[in-house]
Order: sequence, then C-alpha cells, then structure tokens
Amino acid sequence: MANYAPILVPVNGLKVLVEQGNIASDWSTSWRQYYLSPIRWPCHLDMTASFSMSGAPQVDPDTCVVSFKGTPELKVTGGDDFLSACNITPLQLTDAISGSLQPLASLQLMQLDTFALANLVFPSGHKVRLTSAKLPQDLILQGTMVVPLTVQPDRVSLTPGATEQFSIAGGESVSWAVQPASRGTISNTGLYTAPATPSQTEVVSINAVSTKDLNRVGRAMAVIAPAKPKTGISISPNSLRVAAGKTVAFTVTNDAGTPLEASVDLDPVGLGTLLEGFGTGQWTYSAPSQIAHSATVRIVAKTGEAAFEVMPASVAIDITPKTASVAAGGSVRFTAKATGDLTWLAWPVGTVAADDAGAAYSAPSSLQDVQRVIVLAYSLDSNSTAGIAIAHVTVGSSS
Repeated sequence: MANYAPILVPVNGLKVLVEQGNIASDWSTSWRQYYLSPIRWPCHLDMTASFSMSGAPQVDPDTCVVSFKGTPELKVTGGDDFLSACNITPLQLTDAISGSLQPLASLQLMQLDTFALANLVFPSGHKVRLTSAKLPQDLILQGTMVVPLTVQPDRVSLTPGATEQFSIAGGESVSWAVQPASRGTISNTGLYTAPATPSQTEVVSINAVSTKDLNRVGRAMAVIAPAKPKTGISISPNSLRVAAGKTVAFTVTNDAGTPLEASVDLDPVGLGTLLEGFGTGQWTYSAPSQIAHSATVRIVAKTGEAAFEVMPASVAIDITPKTASVAAGGSVRFTAKATGDLTWLAWPVGTVAADDAGAAYSAPSSLQDVQRVIVLAYSLDSNSTAGIAIAHVTVGSSS
C-alpha cells in the first residue's frame, strides 16, 4: 500500500493527575488519515488513538525511593465508509500507527527519592525505614525510625593482607559481612582481613546487622591501598612544613635506615636551594626568603623522594607595652605594629576595644582577687598565614 499522506499523530494534551490514590496518565486524539488503496483509489480512515496508565505508590525500604508503576494501555482504532470499495482492512493502518506510538507505551510514571528528605527531618543519627506510601491527596509515607548500629572504628586505611578488629558500640550481638564479598574476609567476632593482592586502591564496606532486629544496620569503610614498592632509597623526614627563609636538614638512607651517598635534586627547580652536608647522606634545604603562596617542593634522590610544603613568612606583629598593671575598673592602652588587620582578645576577664592606633584594655570594675590577664592580638592574611603577639596585664582586686 503506497502512502498518500504521512502519518501525523498529535501527541499534545498528555495529562498526569491523582486519581483514586494512584498517579494516572491519559491521552487521546482523533484525526483523518488519507492513503492510497491497492487499486490507487484515494481513501481515508477516521482514526482514534488513546493511551492510559495508572500506578499505585510503592516504596523500596532499602533505597527510600517511592515509585508509581503501572501497565500502559495503548489503543488505535479506525473506520471508513469506503473500506469495501478500497479493498483494505483497518488493521493494516492501525497496526502501522500503533507501531509509531510505541514510545508512549514505554512511558514511566514519576518516582521520588526521599533519602535526602528522611535525613533532613531526622538528622540525629536515626535511620528511617519506609514501609508504605499512600496518595489520598498529598503523598503520605509511613515507616519506622530505627537507631542504627555504631561500628567502631568507622573508617580505616589498610595495607594488603592487614587485619582490623571492628566492634559495635554497646556490645550488641551482630552478624558481619563484607561488601563486595570478594574483597577480604571477616570473622564472627568482627576481625577483618584485607585482600592480599589488590591491583589498585579499593573501598570496602564492613556491614553489621543486629541479630535481634534486622532493621538495625551499621557500616564502616575500609580503604585498601596496594603496598608501595621498595625503592632502596628513602629520605627522612619525608614531609615537612618549612617557613619562608628557613632551613631544615634531612638524611638520605637506604630502606634499612643506613645513610648513603646519593645525588639529590629539587622539583620544581628554583624553589629553594640544596646544600650537601659533611656527613654521609646529610643535606639541608633552604626555603626561598619570600613566597606569596604555599607551595610543595619535592626532594628527589634517585628513586627516593620527600615532599616539603613551603609556607609564607608569618605575619609580623609587635604590641607595646608587653606587660602592664591596672586597678579594677581601670584601663591600659596598647599600640600595635602589624602588616595586616588585627583582632584583639582578652582572657580571662575584661574587654578590649580596638581602634586604628591599637587597643584599650578595660578591667572589670569589681574583682575579689588579683587576676593575671592575657591580651592577645592576632592577624590572618589571605594566604591563611597567622601572626600573634601577647601582652600580660596584672589587674588588682577591688577589695
């Protein structure tokens, strides 16, 4: 049968609504479809297509997902006063149209992930286990609130083949399991043994389920990292924080800790300087005198290396006087020199009022005994580099 006109089915007007406790969807449309009969006569069918689906709310207690699943119904019908003359049955056309509308049959009704909602409403360490959902008008969720088990420790990092003893706070009887099941073993008492040969860093879940209440579950995380191959060369210390302009010493050794001769380089080159010492394997690293931001420099000795974090110089602060005495109810003034804005604090009694030139400390008006007070000024610049200065004030009693 040759096409006389393309099949154009308008699919606008699809509705989704609440109907008798279900989420329902329906759509229908009518149009006149023209075609050519086998004897080349132009014919037409008055077509009607409809779609409907209805689903009741269903809840997954493990994932907190509420879904509305239903079976779609798709119908296409047509009739024509000239069918006999055209020598064609409606099924030929209705079957073709039904095929073109199959995407409607795969339409899925909405689903809601209520996990985040449950944790916002119950953020105190309780676990909400949903058991049912209803839709009379608004969505109503029903379930139970369960206090989860606390697994100790809750997170560990292990090398291949290492063991870790897990336990339950309060000593509740539980059954233990590992997920994925092939990534290690765990005994009835909670002793976990990591896999012997992981090819890459893996995250394993240690699961505990109460033997009295299967809804009570606790979990911990174990990170298994492959062992680093021995290089034959080590640097000690292998990590440090170094202030700008400062010098630190380090030693190049073999894996047994014995100092040895080795060529040492910086990466990146120019971020400080290296100087070989007089003893075997003895070196010093000097950070650059000025640096705007924190940076990491690698100390590389053949295949051994260390990483030193170079920090900007601390904020310079100087306050005057360093010590003072004042009577109860009195005050003393401090001046300050600093490269940044200052914050002032007084402890344990009194107050500090800051201004452009410094700050004034005011002692409380009534004291039973003499107090030793610390007046503190500190600054934190945009590089998170801190500076601090302290003065001591003796406050006399009011008696």
